[in-house]
Amino acid sequence: MKKELFAVGLLLFLITAAFLNLLHLKRFTGRLLGLTEEAYRCATVGQWEEARKKAEDAEKLWSDADYYTHIVIRHGEVDGTTEAFCAMLGELYKEDAGGAKGAYIALKKQIENVYGMERLSFKTVF
Repeated sequence: MKKELFAVGLLLFLITAAFLNLLHLKRFTGRLLGLTEEAYRCATVGQWEEARKKAEDAEKLWSDADYYTHIVIRHGEVDGTTEAFCAMLGELYKEDAGGAKGAYIALKKQIENVYGMERLSFKTVF
């Protein structure tokens, strides 16, 4: 009977940890999306310095979470998001509005995928 209780307790702990991880990941990706959207909005009106600052803040937030992202997120998603940040920053430094739009769309989709891959759904379970 003790084995069964231990197994149930362990299962409840794992479910709780997974739920808390999802909450944290949702908040984290939400902050990233907010900063990148602000950067893009600044770029669309020609405020390149402010756009670069917002994008750099978002990239710093992403890179500072290295300890977390490399443990709980697939490495392909981590690498793809890092590359998307570099692409957006490159376009902002070139002050290319068209390139910034494409890079922003790619980065936004990549960040949304980070949460989407971890979210509990039929596809993530089976």
